[in-house]
Amino acid sequence: VGAAFGFSSLFLASMLPGATVLSLDNWSEGTDGARAGAICAALAAIDTDPCRRLRFATGTSPGDTASTLSTAGLHRVDVAFIDGLHTNAQTIADLEGVWPTLHAGSLVLLHDVRLFQLHEALRWLVARAAFDTVVMLNTAPGTVAAFNRAVHPAAFAALQQPGMVAHWRPDLAEPGSSTLRFPALGWCAEDDQREQRHHETPRPVSPWRA
Repeated sequence: VGAAFGFSSLFLASMLPGATVLSLDNWSEGTDGARAGAICAALAAIDTDPCRRLRFATGTSPGDTASTLSTAGLHRVDVAFIDGLHTNAQTIADLEGVWPTLHAGSLVLLHDVRLFQLHEALRWLVARAAFDTVVMLNTAPGTVAAFNRAVHPAAFAALQQPGMVAHWRPDLAEPGSSTLRFPALGWCAEDDQREQRHHETPRPVSPWRA
């Protein structure tokens, strides 16, 4: 959700061989919006991989999400990248629009959570109890990733590398707080940079429910 100039769409297509990447945007940002739409159309017209797997649709989330997916013949979303209007209300609406198409193996990415203080949207995502791993990556915008580690063990293993994660379970953060705890994962993150083992009995992971 949210294509802008198509850079994220192109990156996702490059990282996901064989995947169709469908992006929805209403190109409403004045002159920049019109230019962005033209650039995206030009990208999709390039008949080489990964550009040939890009699809850009004009519409507004969440009202046009279902029809856009249906028109493209996509009824199941494996990766949802939410990068539209950066308000809590709109981000929650974007999540609600794509939610019926997600499944236990889906990966959800929320962009710019730290940059735009999208804490309410983050708490909404965690409250659905659909994913047992919710982390804020150690990036300036504060991208949040949510997935089930049993389905994506390689992704979970990659997160153990130093410097990858700013917060485990970032919805538990309070403004000004430097310590976060996520007993279900057995981790404690301090000062946004340092992860330590947190010895508590793991809680059972909630099953997927849409």
